[in-house]
Amino acid sequence: MDGPRYIYWNFVSSRKDKIEDAKNKGATVVELNPANEDFSQQPHHKIPPTIILNPTEDMQVMQEEIFGPVLSLIPYEDDADAVKIANDTVYGLSAYVSAASLDKAKEIGSQLRAGNVHFPYLPSPGDFR
Repeated sequence: MDGPRYIYWNFVSSRKDKIEDAKNKGATVVELNPANEDFSQQPHHKIPPTIILNPTEDMQVMQEEIFGPVLSLIPYEDDADAVKIANDTVYGLSAYVSAASLDKAKEIGSQLRAGNVHFPYLPSPGDFR
């Protein structure tokens, strides 16, 4: 299997509608497609991994669960602002915290209202002392 695949077209269509809504409301949408695949004419109902820059609260990608290869990147002022933004949702299935250190990530993660908090952290040599 190469890349994200979806069985039902309506599932893919719903994701595309949310991405299009973000585009129409001013977000920058970046599709990651290094193989230059034609996603409009393929049998597996795939969508490319997509990054949405500077989404606003009125966008569907910010108000509804998307369950697809879509990441919204939201600017924030400081840690407290990031926590406020992350907790300002009716959903809270999972959260991901990336920080300069694992200790900092855990500190921030402990303030999040989510079912699971993940720390995609790669240790540095100093972490093994």
